[in-house]
Amino acid sequence: MVDHRFVDPNGLFQQALALHFGGEVDKAIGIYRWLHESYSNNTQVLIVWADAELRLGRAGEALKIVNKAIRLDASVPMAHNLKGNALVRLNRNTEALESFDTALRCDATNVEACCNKGALLIELKRWQEALPCFDRAIDVRPDFAPAHNNRGVVLQQLDRHAEAEACFVEAVRIDAGFADAHFNLGCLQEKDGRLYEALVTYKKAVAVMPSFADALSNLGGVLFKLSRFAEALDCLTQARSLQPECADTYTKIGYALKALKRHDDALRCFDQALEIDANNVLAHTGRGDVFQELKADADALAAYEAAFRLNSSGEFLLGSLGLAKLTLGDWDGLDALRDSLRADGMEAALSPPFHAQVLLDAPRVLSACARAFSDRLFPAREVALNSVARSAGCRIRVGYFSSDFGDHPVSHLLAGVFEHHDRTRFEIFGFSLSERRDEWRTRIEAGFDHFIELGSGGKSDAEIAQAVAEFSLDIAVDLNGHTLRARTGIFAERVAPIQASYIGFLGTMGAPYIDYLIADPVLVPEDKREFYQEKIAYLPWYQSNDDKTEVSLRGFSKTELGLPEQGMVYASFNNNYKITPDVFDSWMRILKQVPGSVLWLFAATETAVGNLRKEARARDVDDARLIFAERMPLEQHLVRQRAADLFLDTFPYNAGATASNALRMGLPVLTRSGESFASRYGASLLTAVGMPELITESVEGYEAMAVRLGCDSAALAALRVKLAANLPTAPLFDTAAFTRNIEAAFLKMTERQRAGLAPDDIFV
Repeated sequence: MVDHRFVDPNGLFQQALALHFGGEVDKAIGIYRWLHESYSNNTQVLIVWADAELRLGRAGEALKIVNKAIRLDASVPMAHNLKGNALVRLNRNTEALESFDTALRCDATNVEACCNKGALLIELKRWQEALPCFDRAIDVRPDFAPAHNNRGVVLQQLDRHAEAEACFVEAVRIDAGFADAHFNLGCLQEKDGRLYEALVTYKKAVAVMPSFADALSNLGGVLFKLSRFAEALDCLTQARSLQPECADTYTKIGYALKALKRHDDALRCFDQALEIDANNVLAHTGRGDVFQELKADADALAAYEAAFRLNSSGEFLLGSLGLAKLTLGDWDGLDALRDSLRADGMEAALSPPFHAQVLLDAPRVLSACARAFSDRLFPAREVALNSVARSAGCRIRVGYFSSDFGDHPVSHLLAGVFEHHDRTRFEIFGFSLSERRDEWRTRIEAGFDHFIELGSGGKSDAEIAQAVAEFSLDIAVDLNGHTLRARTGIFAERVAPIQASYIGFLGTMGAPYIDYLIADPVLVPEDKREFYQEKIAYLPWYQSNDDKTEVSLRGFSKTELGLPEQGMVYASFNNNYKITPDVFDSWMRILKQVPGSVLWLFAATETAVGNLRKEARARDVDDARLIFAERMPLEQHLVRQRAADLFLDTFPYNAGATASNALRMGLPVLTRSGESFASRYGASLLTAVGMPELITESVEGYEAMAVRLGCDSAALAALRVKLAANLPTAPLFDTAAFTRNIEAAFLKMTERQRAGLAPDDIFV
């Protein structure tokens, strides 16, 4: 041990400071202790000794030492500032604020005390009080980057984003190596939806500090939002290696893996996140999303319920839980979910848009859900890839985008339209966003002039958009909308000067980059126009159909189908999620009033079958009166519908392709029309087939007509005769005429664009 008796105290003090700030704090403390024992009235030694103890995390010891310094000389601002820092570590915040205030009374220009007080007020979320602290610090030291950074943090919390951004920019101008300021600027840009700017800024933070785990995690999050999933996974994996106990990073990795269709790996990551933090709402939700994609409906419901118990206002969670319940026919608590969505859906992102359409007939709420979904997940990009109209005189290039090119209702409806397009005026492109392989896919591919596969290779939305831009489209038509496997981010990049939505999603996209929603006057009447952000391209009728639809030559007896030989057969082959408790109530009341009647349904799972049977019994209806149809190829499903007497539509989400299939086979469809697009679909179909008498406007009217037709065989027979007579000339099944109509709409859109006019409602 060094004998300090013959060492100059000042030199020894300087040696201790060098050790202190060189990282050898323990050695410095030994010298400070000796100096204090030898020169007990030296305030400066006590202050730096206290600072050294604090650096080692010994806040209690630091507080004792700095109090000795203050007793020797209470006028030293540094001592009070240091005391405040020690008290903060000890969670004695009120005393800490008093100490910082005392430091500032000793020296109003003490920048460290100003900033430390402001930082504590930030921790306490006392934003308005924090702001003057940083203002004062900047007045004293305009080049003090931490003060600008923290001022920006406060202003961001006060929703003064432009001023906050200016603070962060000034902080990094002063100190380009200030990683926290780069990070905070990136967070602000990300929150404002400026994802590409945030991407650049987070990269700067990581370049300055490669071990900055939060910056790597946020960088991965932005890459995920841009659908650059492989890059996102790489960044997030790096962040995890730096913070192996961070549940949020595991959760983000899970979502990236889910997007890459690595479902098992995603579930493992979500499970690891929950091992670290059992209350991680997003991890529970992510598990639900994976199970939903895998059609493990019971597991999905359990995961969503776990998330909902933890946070009933989680982003888009309410709708996911509601849809999962409907899919299984598990309706406990469903009314409360719908009431919450109805009450709060315009204020918060409670439901994905599609899920909300199934739950509610409330156009104002549905519009708000669509806007929130698009704003948060698919904000418009800063620079449009393709916004310039091509010159007149060349064929109009129309690109159809879908993940459903194959054996799917969208393809069943549109295959003939692709084939009927006038090639003298239109050049037709198909952009596939999935890798389906079946006979329908083969036919679909042949129906286009150009068919481009974009669903493989894990390409990001931006990469796909760049590839599409090379084709110089005039019109891009989104056939997915806000549905499963959609790639809305492609349209956010603006891949065509005109972008339209059709058939896949029944309502507004709520996005500024979708110019037109293709509809008809029944679906979007004038008094509901305000709920649609797009301009409306009004066709004479909405739904396309395929004139080559094949019907099996095989007939089915009622016995083969499990149906009784006698009695009224009501049918509804909609997906189970469209069957709400209210609709089921109506159906059970109808069965009770029509003796010998049965209800022929489709059910995807045994769980759904069991739940629907249970609900029938709860309404005093023999569950044997529910007959469940098995899945069949389309051509066989069409022909078996001849065994039914009346199709009962669902509400608020009506049947689409399912209803037109019934009509095609001569099966009358009874619908209830509501306020929203999805709840008016049945009315649109019946208008186009010349059967408006089957459109009802209320629960009472719907039930009364169903009962009347169930009891009056002559009236039902007359409807069937009329429908059969209408079918040969009904516009609903005139594929060529529909194609001419949608082409007329495309021409009008293009004429406006080439004339330099903004999109406007179009009537064909």
